[in-house]
Amino acid sequence: MKYFFALICFVLLTACGEPHEIALDDNGNEKFEDFYVKFHADSSFQMARIEFPMLKEPEKGERMEFWEAEDWAVVKPVVEKKGEVESNVEHLGEVVRERVVLHNRFIIEFMYSLINKKWYLTEYSGTKTLNAFFGQEQTETPSATEEMPMAPAVNLEIPTENE
Repeated sequence: MKYFFALICFVLLTACGEPHEIALDDNGNEKFEDFYVKFHADSSFQMARIEFPMLKEPEKGERMEFWEAEDWAVVKPVVEKKGEVESNVEHLGEVVRERVVLHNRFIIEFMYSLINKKWYLTEYSGTKTLNAFFGQEQTETPSATEEMPMAPAVNLEIPTENE
């Protein structure tokens, strides 16, 4: 009887499936859009789908460092607000680049890679000024209220300077 009960539990658990299934394309690869939704909705899934240690893009003159799992703050999906927070996702085959621009001044870049038919976050730039990101000299120093941390943003809804 206990084996029967165990079998019933196993069947029920496997039949339920995951709450956010990731559909596959014709080649058996995960569809990026489904991965992206689950990546931002499920913190455990997100941590499992980041290639740690992940290189931190060093500032000019700094030594190379890496993101470790214990340093990572869960990233939430971008909420776009024209002129404040804008996101651009570019599909480049087995790589997808997401650039988030904050107040037309700061940029964060995420690179996702298809590895063994599954998507992973493989690069994260941290927050940079647009000038520094594109290799230009920064002409002015951001004020204290505009400075952004180098850690992943938990909430990308950034208050404007007037608030």
